[in-house]
Amino acid sequence: QELQETMDSRAALGEDVEALTAEMKEAAARKVALTEEATELRKAMFSAHSTRNEIQESLNAVLAEVEEAKLASQDAESDAEVVSELLQQSESEAQALEAEAETYRSELEEAHTAKSGRLDATLSWLRSELKDSQSTLEGLNREVEGLQSE
Repeated sequence: QELQETMDSRAALGEDVEALTAEMKEAAARKVALTEEATELRKAMFSAHSTRNEIQESLNAVLAEVEEAKLASQDAESDAEVVSELLQQSESEAQALEAEAETYRSELEEAHTAKSGRLDATLSWLRSELKDSQSTLEGLNREVEGLQSE
């Protein structure tokens, strides 16, 4: 009876080890997926940065046109004021977009860091559980061998 109980415990621990191994593989796959997601987010951030640069170039072009208009005619002064107001609006919008992009980047980094930390903690716990189960299984194997030899 004791041998049978030990064998049953050994089988149950073997199943636990298999389940923990499967969970570790799943957690590792989730970590890979998160890494890929982070790569995609970095690409999106780079794209947002490129868009910001394009907006800055457009703003610089508008500034150059405003300067040319001032030099060309005193009558264009009222037009230059309108363009200046539009430029200020554009600059405000560009600053708002830049702040929004920075907030988005920060949130993404925080989310990635949090998910990565949770996955690392889960993997560490699973490894510990696997080691404990393997130690218990080895002890049971020794007991079975002892019982079999008796």
